[in-house]
Amino acid sequence: MIKRIILSLATALSLSGCISLSDLSSNIETGLIDPKGMKVAAALLKNGDAGTAAGIYEKLLNDQPTNEDLLYGHATAIYEQGKYRDALIAYEKLNAETGGNCDAFVGMGNSHLKLGRPTVAGSFFAQCLMDENDHDVALLGRAISFDAIGKSNEALAFYQKAISQNPQDLGLRNNYGLSLLMAGQAQAAINEFGEIAFSEFSTVQMRQNLALAYAMAGDTGAAEKVAGLDLSSQRVANNMKIYEYVRNLPGNEALKSLIFQGIVQ
Repeated sequence: MIKRIILSLATALSLSGCISLSDLSSNIETGLIDPKGMKVAAALLKNGDAGTAAGIYEKLLNDQPTNEDLLYGHATAIYEQGKYRDALIAYEKLNAETGGNCDAFVGMGNSHLKLGRPTVAGSFFAQCLMDENDHDVALLGRAISFDAIGKSNEALAFYQKAISQNPQDLGLRNNYGLSLLMAGQAQAAINEFGEIAFSEFSTVQMRQNLALAYAMAGDTGAAEKVAGLDLSSQRVANNMKIYEYVRNLPGNEALKSLIFQGIVQ
């Protein structure tokens, strides 16, 4: 499931032997491994050390302030640290340098989503899709931005296109199921979750989302059975009370509030 929107990076530097991170840092200046340092920064970022990667990108940008690859890597490293306001500024710099491309549009869109601005975010994803109508991250971002403003019916088409390109992506399909649920299509959500909740790579969250879909469809027995596969009887009982309360409220705002954090975190 797509708990957060992830920006993919270029192939990381292949490291071997007993080289340590301190060795890598020293080699950035001497140029023994990678004269530009970009591969080292990308490898660190891919391995989860976004803070160190950001520092390397900053140093490299001092000498090459208009290098688009460095600007993108730097912005992404900041984003991965959860510094979304700073990341937005960094992506805006990339946008100014490139004159607008999908790396910048998607980065700005993701940042605005994290800052709670789904309408603005959606406009940037839309700009990317005007240039690349099959851009998978932009399709996902556009779908999530519609979900966030209560327009799940509009979101569904973007999920469907993204899934047609990545049918084995269970996280994407999980998000699609949640969107179906918010669009009031509980049975369709049950069908979607039913196909992924018990696969080899399924998660507890996927099964609990199936339980939620059953509950929203009014099938409390099936919801309890599925929820009980992973939760204690007390937690199942508590969840069922919450689901029943939400199901009986008018509109879908309570449902959206209940599940939306599972899409964008």
